[in-house]
Amino acid sequence: MDIKALRFTRLNLVQPLRYRRDDTLTPFDSGIREASRAGWEMMFSLIIDSARGQDFQAAPGGRYFAAILNAGKIHSRTPDDPETGAAETVDLPAGPYFFAQMREIPGEETIVLMALELQKEGLWQRLVMENRVYLRYLYEDGRAVTQLFRPLAS
Repeated sequence: MDIKALRFTRLNLVQPLRYRRDDTLTPFDSGIREASRAGWEMMFSLIIDSARGQDFQAAPGGRYFAAILNAGKIHSRTPDDPETGAAETVDLPAGPYFFAQMREIPGEETIVLMALELQKEGLWQRLVMENRVYLRYLYEDGRAVTQLFRPLAS
């Protein structure tokens, strides 16, 4: 997918999206595409390097994501799984976001480019964004989807 063709939007998530915490997940694992095709939805909360997170001129290369804050998953066919209620959960919290998605699950380089374009567009629009991004993988309408949610400061 051409990163320049991404569409960006402000999004108000009215309810949190809840996932079963799974610290064994890694955001750029090669098995994510197959897991999403099998019905698993995954979410990662990533901290953006503080020196790069508000830079309009930020470019690929170096370290953009400083740390993984948490990770979680849920099976889309059994979202009310009783096991989920008993397990520790992590949320994509309700609130305002700057948002983009693509209809594929790309590699880490493309996700960083996607995050940089989201950041540049948000800064261009003079949005005040937190140095965090939520990365969500899911499968809908027969296709893999990658979503980025950048929280807007309240």
